[in-house]
Amino acid sequence: MAESSSYPSGEISQSPVITVVAIEDGLDEPKSFYIHQSLLRNKSRYFSKALDSCQNATPESHVITTTFADWQFQYFVNWLYYGESRDSSNVVCWEFCGLWGLATELEAPLFQNAIVDWCQGLKFDKCFIHMFYDFDDGNHDRTKLATYIRNKVGYEIVAHGWTRFIETAESLWEDITRTSFLHPGLPLLLRLMAEVDIATELLKTVKLSDPAETKDCSFHTHTDEDKKQCPRYKSSE
Repeated sequence: MAESSSYPSGEISQSPVITVVAIEDGLDEPKSFYIHQSLLRNKSRYFSKALDSCQNATPESHVITTTFADWQFQYFVNWLYYGESRDSSNVVCWEFCGLWGLATELEAPLFQNAIVDWCQGLKFDKCFIHMFYDFDDGNHDRTKLATYIRNKVGYEIVAHGWTRFIETAESLWEDITRTSFLHPGLPLLLRLMAEVDIATELLKTVKLSDPAETKDCSFHTHTDEDKKQCPRYKSSE
């Protein structure tokens, strides 16, 4: 599992509580979250910079208004206080693209690591394949999560065959091939074939393994310092 948070220690509980208001595009009713300042500062560069810009404000009057969707931000808050175990089995495929976008805006790499770990617990089905489609958009395609998704798709095809993959993909298979030919900037089929080639070579050397079973930090983003605190890094030593 990724480095996770836990319920506030004595030190954290002594930290001032900040009000964060989430209101997506100004369309929904705003929702307020009350979060210890030290957690926000330590886990998100976005909030660290926001707090630095308001150093003269008293904690009681310190309100940070964001345009994050409250349901997405709730996952972040739960992770801050409870770690990955709180939500890891509750996130469904269609939520991952939005959650990754949130983690990127928050500049919270440890939260991104947790999201990748959550994704490893997903069943390989049509919804999962749709993520391969969603994450190949130029904005996400070089992320650690996109790498995991592509590796997983390549593994499933080589391990279980094209027929099973196409049957699982259902109508998405037509979308993938059509998008590849109509939009050269989004060569989904070419990317898919590249992943299959990589997995095939691994199979030849008996090194092919299910990415979902990976227990090290290969799909994480770490600094040298926080890597040593990650349970996955420790278990791989």
